[in-house]
Amino acid sequence: MKKIFTLIAVAAMALGANAQTTVSFAGLQTSDFTYSSSDFEAVAGSEDSDGNAYSGGFDYVKKDKSNWSDLELTGKGIVLQYKNSGSKTGGFYKLYTTHTLCNGKDSRIVVKNLSAGQVVTILAASKGSTASSFEAVEGGTADASNPADAGAKQTDPANFTEFKFNATGGDLTIQEKTGGYNLASVTIAGGGEVTPSDPTPATTWDFTNMSQAAKDALAANADWAYTESSGRYAYQTELAADTYVDLASIGFLDGAGIEVGRNGGKLNAGNIRVDVDQRIQLNTSNGVFKIKNLAKDDQVSIRYKSASDEERTFTVTNANVSTLVAPASSSEDAQKDATMTVANNGDLVLQQSKAINVIAIVVNTTLPEATGIQAITTTTENVNAPVYNLAGQQVDKSFKGVVIQNGKKLIQK
Repeated sequence: MKKIFTLIAVAAMALGANAQTTVSFAGLQTSDFTYSSSDFEAVAGSEDSDGNAYSGGFDYVKKDKSNWSDLELTGKGIVLQYKNSGSKTGGFYKLYTTHTLCNGKDSRIVVKNLSAGQVVTILAASKGSTASSFEAVEGGTADASNPADAGAKQTDPANFTEFKFNATGGDLTIQEKTGGYNLASVTIAGGGEVTPSDPTPATTWDFTNMSQAAKDALAANADWAYTESSGRYAYQTELAADTYVDLASIGFLDGAGIEVGRNGGKLNAGNIRVDVDQRIQLNTSNGVFKIKNLAKDDQVSIRYKSASDEERTFTVTNANVSTLVAPASSSEDAQKDATMTVANNGDLVLQQSKAINVIAIVVNTTLPEATGIQAITTTTENVNAPVYNLAGQQVDKSFKGVVIQNGKKLIQK
């Protein structure tokens, strides 16, 4: 991961041919921000526990975990957001000469009014012993070049780390997932190519054919309860809003990884269901499947159907389609297949209107054989889409034999 060694280097980038704009979070005063006094209260500067002086800061006073509160850097189109069930005093945000500190999780950076293709880079560091990590939750995707986290605590921007995010249009919301962070700058670039990534290895998640090891992992996990009559495991833990479950962490998924959760609300006990050797279901409105860390031009296919006798939809982010429709039938022969091309390096997000059954998901390979599928839908084929051999390796036109393109097997002569 590339490091930026001085803030001067960041400023120099803004003068380049790519029309970059860098907004510095160094040396700010409380007067540089716009906010509601019912949400935040400006506080005087002091010294932290390491003896470092800061010019001022903000306490969080709202005591509201239902809604995000805005602390806007006036006239810059960048907003710091926070929500929590209790107040945060003692300088929750602190303004240093080299950076701004956010002293806890449940915090966001919102960059306003972007165009699709723009690239936002934050220069950030961990603020304490918990390594900070960042993800895009709205309006974009994390670049595949990003590290897992910002590593050990840093207060010198020369040692801060770049995290890039590829905007899909509108407001880009970046959320810190684990703890507080130090922020030196936000750079907005006009667009162009981002760091390329190798195609994701061929990966299959087939919920109709779960291994015994996968079933054993579910049975051994205290967060899941099995009902004999329905042959179903249900996730028992209630989760706060904006919290996701990594299905790989319970031992029955691997590869690129899938996270599930709910957009804009908490996930209640029983919302995640695994019908053994049949399907997985998010039994809620606005349920989200995130297929993680994909590469631009990856081919993703999904087999799905409505969980009731009404039409339901997936809203798709970071692909060449925007909507998938599940017909108004819960019968097995109402299953549909769809293939999508990933638009940018990062996560492919599928947000459902209401509960949809997912039977299988594959990346850069074909869906498993199925019977009784009445209606099949695929996207318009991309004749320039990458081509893979049966091992999931990308090949060129000189390769002879069976290949996969646009999620289909072809013979290349």
